[in-house]
Amino acid sequence: MEFDATIVRTGRHNAGFFTVLDRSAFYPTSGGQSHDAGTLNGVQVNEVIEETDEVRHLTGQEIGPVGLTVRGIIDRARRRRNCQSHTAQHIVSAACAHLYGFRTVSVHLGDEYSAVELETASVSPEQLTVIEEAANRVVADNVEVEIEFIDSTQAAKLPLRKEPQREGELRVIRIGDFDYSACGGTHCRTSGGVGLVKIVSCDKVRGRALVNFLAGDLAVADYGMRFGVTDSLAKAFTCHPSDLVAKVEKITTENKEIKARLVEAQKELLPIRASQFARKAREAGRVKVVLESAPGLEPAAISKLAAMVAEEIGGLAILSADSRLVLATSSASGLRAGNLAKEIAARSGLKGGGNERVAQLGGAVNENQETYWEIIQSVLAHA
Repeated sequence: MEFDATIVRTGRHNAGFFTVLDRSAFYPTSGGQSHDAGTLNGVQVNEVIEETDEVRHLTGQEIGPVGLTVRGIIDRARRRRNCQSHTAQHIVSAACAHLYGFRTVSVHLGDEYSAVELETASVSPEQLTVIEEAANRVVADNVEVEIEFIDSTQAAKLPLRKEPQREGELRVIRIGDFDYSACGGTHCRTSGGVGLVKIVSCDKVRGRALVNFLAGDLAVADYGMRFGVTDSLAKAFTCHPSDLVAKVEKITTENKEIKARLVEAQKELLPIRASQFARKAREAGRVKVVLESAPGLEPAAISKLAAMVAEEIGGLAILSADSRLVLATSSASGLRAGNLAKEIAARSGLKGGGNERVAQLGGAVNENQETYWEIIQSVLAHA
């Protein structure tokens, strides 16, 4: 985790610099695992990459000249998380293979989550549970994680989970008798160092199942976040966390019923509101126009109200609500709502469209109504 080394080469990398040492304990991004972080002579190492068979330490400022002895210090917390995630990945991949014959075809070990892409179209929730339980049993057994170096010609003698693609010396990670894998990454000393494996979801990529999981410190932090959320919701709803799903489903159903009743009530009041808006009509060229705010209405109700106002004044009605402008034209006006929407959009920066009678524009700001009125006047002057 701390070492001394000598600078052998330096150079520019994008907007920063790279430094090559005669030896390094910094792990470069490789094999699905992200790089180590830390410092060289107190300068923050932002990234570590392997290029042209050399490890390059990327920094925002120069470390020093060739020949200088530097002190390297690895970020222990990041290394610990990387070790936990990588060892957990071996265990999860082995569990998938042992239990269901699902071979791992690619790996992602990130700062926020890890994932294994499996050679199967899907993994059922029941299978995920069994895989997770098997993985955590290996963690609880606290078996030693051993590193062995062998020649590739000896690989056939070991029960490697995946046949190695390279020749020469191989670094093999052995997790008890559960998994043997050729791997150059960083790992925990024992399976117990992983702490915890939690499968969080299963997605699909390239037609194959992608199992997302958290391990160790990341899993504990995620649990803390989820506990905080569920605890707060349980207190707000005055129920036990185990009752939250039922509580939310009940509230959702009640809200849908209330919303349905609200829509019906709004429909009954539309003729009254249409007459109120119609009395506020203004002249824009030869066209009567109503431009008003209509907050609190459901989208379908706003469109219907705009159409009613347009017919009552025999012109154009534009109602704004929830960052939208709803345009409606009367059949007697000779105007097409969709065409007007395009012209207004071109001059206002709003986006949308519609048909002959009704159109909508998104991104509207209620405070800009005077600006919209000026644009509408200009558009109608040439209509």
